[in-house]
Amino acid sequence: EDGSLAVTFDSGNAIARINAWGKPIWSINGGYHHAITRDGQGALVVWRGETIVRLDEATGRELSGVDLQRDIIPASDGEQRAIFAMRTHMPESAADEMTYLDDPFHPNDAEALRPEMAGAFPMFAAGDILFSLRELNLIAVVDPNSGRLKWWKHGPWLKQHDPDFQPDGTITVFDNATGSGRSMIRRIDPADDSLSVAFSGSETLPFYTWRRGKHQVLPNGNILLTEAEHGRVLEVDPQGRLVWERQMVWDAEHNLIATEAYHLPETFFANGLPRCNSPNA
Repeated sequence: EDGSLAVTFDSGNAIARINAWGKPIWSINGGYHHAITRDGQGALVVWRGETIVRLDEATGRELSGVDLQRDIIPASDGEQRAIFAMRTHMPESAADEMTYLDDPFHPNDAEALRPEMAGAFPMFAAGDILFSLRELNLIAVVDPNSGRLKWWKHGPWLKQHDPDFQPDGTITVFDNATGSGRSMIRRIDPADDSLSVAFSGSETLPFYTWRRGKHQVLPNGNILLTEAEHGRVLEVDPQGRLVWERQMVWDAEHNLIATEAYHLPETFFANGLPRCNSPNA
């Protein structure tokens, strides 16, 4: 609301918050990666390696963390282990520790259930975290205090990104459907695991990115999409019709990779749109 941005980097070991004129408010070294979300209670939620952490928005101080291999996989006396038991190195004897291969999970998103939306999800509580593990085709909701999974689902999405809680009590998922040539936005109801497709590309409106990609369901029911690998941002209506699109042009032959687009309401900025000639720059 003050025009600042929180950022991570594809090839950098840091997370930072910069003001509207690009000056650091704070920066923290560490293996922070992929999406940053807000929990509605003054914290940022982000992956640091295989740990979901909450950082104080004002200072960057780490408030809490729940680690995938230390806290989540062995939770409930190990009953959750089978959910994650893929891409492992088999031990020579039963006494040996099981070890995972390089980047077996590829965590790419985590977001907290915000208090104002918690009523739509009676099976969860405000602060529970929805996360995505690309390599397991897995999305799940975890209690960050105990590491216990309250809900989880493998597929039918393939190499997915960006699961989001929605106000109607459903979860939408950016299904890359890698290798199919046709990505889509799926919707699942965690109450009964019923599935539907909110948007899918077609011959007349192609939509496909084999990796990356984000979506945002807007208040009017439209969906804002980033077709990341093709460098395209588009908005579609509930019937799947194109509202507008923009090619993120790099040169005459190439587009930029577009990792995320985000719609802000006209009233978002607390003091109006920040101006670069501000004395606070």
